[in-house]
Amino acid sequence: MKLHHLSGFIALLSSVGLFAAPLNVASYNIHHGAGEDEVLDLQRIANVLNKLDVDLVGLQEVDIANARTGFVSQGKYIAQQLQNAQNTPWKTLNAAAIEFENGEYGNAIIYKSDALTLNDYKVVRLPDPDGDGQRSAGVATFTDKDGITFQFVASHLTHKNKTENGSTIQLASLKMIEETLDSKLPTIFVADFNASIRKEDNHNLDTMAYLIKNNWRIDSPLEGASIPDEPWIIDYVVSKNHDKLKVNSSQIVLDDLTKVASDHFPVKVNYQLEK
Repeated sequence: MKLHHLSGFIALLSSVGLFAAPLNVASYNIHHGAGEDEVLDLQRIANVLNKLDVDLVGLQEVDIANARTGFVSQGKYIAQQLQNAQNTPWKTLNAAAIEFENGEYGNAIIYKSDALTLNDYKVVRLPDPDGDGQRSAGVATFTDKDGITFQFVASHLTHKNKTENGSTIQLASLKMIEETLDSKLPTIFVADFNASIRKEDNHNLDTMAYLIKNNWRIDSPLEGASIPDEPWIIDYVVSKNHDKLKVNSSQIVLDDLTKVASDHFPVKVNYQLEK
């Protein structure tokens, strides 16, 4: 079926109540707003996300009111800029991983609060490898306007993935996150996994293999690169209990703006939620 026919077919199904409205999600490691040109510019990050037309975003490498970036809570700043640009309410959920320069640093979730209602939120403290700092995951439960409830996880796994007790720190982190989830709800998990699914990348392959073995589906692209410095994809959007999560499209967003705004490219997935 051609793409425009598929879009029309989905619109028809939505109109008769078989599908909810589309849900656009993204994962974006923002490198605390510091671009490839070494310029700190949070407005540029907000501009990237505004162009993406997203509803829900997991952000990594976020400064949370610390001295490095002028005590700005970066997730809240970006959400406010999106709200100003779109005249749509946005909210922020911080998931601090460490104390840093008289503030905090970690992950954040930002979302359109007129499209999604927050039911529950928790921050999971992940293992603390030597030399890489403790990591975290934000775990949110949302309900959309059509009454569909789902979980959303945003995280950033360690790159110092040494083996401990026959496992790895990344695998231990995934298991800790899974233990916090409702095993029956549809779940979307976005992260800088610091791991690749592609054998040729040879980068923490057992992490993505674990996800697939445990019924996580890779919904974001498997071709291309999500970072400019290596030909790797390490940023993914994955899902579980995904029978009602239909993927319409996915992309690693590479353009003149994303090439300079951060040291990662944003990854976007357009879902159709089935009632």
